[in-house]
Amino acid sequence: MFARRVAVIGTGYVGLTTGACLASLGHRVSCADLDRGKVERLRRGEIGIREDGLGELVEAGIAAGRLSFVVGAAAALAELAEREGPAEVVFLCVPTPMGVGGVADLSAVEAVVEEIRAVLAPGAVVVNKSTVPVGTAARTALMRPALGVMPPSLSALHNSMRPAPPLSAATADPTESTQISSSIHVLQCQKKKRQTYSIGTYFNARPQAAPTSLVVV
Repeated sequence: MFARRVAVIGTGYVGLTTGACLASLGHRVSCADLDRGKVERLRRGEIGIREDGLGELVEAGIAAGRLSFVVGAAAALAELAEREGPAEVVFLCVPTPMGVGGVADLSAVEAVVEEIRAVLAPGAVVVNKSTVPVGTAARTALMRPALGVMPPSLSALHNSMRPAPPLSAATADPTESTQISSSIHVLQCQKKKRQTYSIGTYFNARPQAAPTSLVVV
């Protein structure tokens, strides 16, 4: 298996499970949250979530040096860069509560993208695991033009999500990495050719021709 350098932004049910499972598969994961108290508790292995097996995965990841917790999204990317190299994948797992008129509040997603846009390495994959409406991929792409992502009108970005499995399924067998994320549509910008990978395929094998820039939802 090819180990990836992964930043997970948000340590709720989605983010913590994603980070712990990926670390258990051998990937180097840095998880970020804005709550300093929560970060300190997670560093001690105190997860605060009732989920069978999750605590053990977190403790094992910390002990192995593959799972760490920091305050702030940019700090997660900086930690990876200092210890392992630039982050290859960034999972956005932040809250998107219902806003005025029932519309999802994307301010947390947009704030994270704004925070990390200047420090994302070329070719980095942004995976939006937050619950978001159709069109969020295009908005995310427009917020990171410096990385050379083609405009949505040309790139045909897709919002394609499978229903997420129960958390108990996500932690029952961490070797099944496809359980912790949806299928993803990947755009190979340089050749203007869309490629499709399952998240499990992406994490377990290096693509033969790595895309120049990726946006994923």
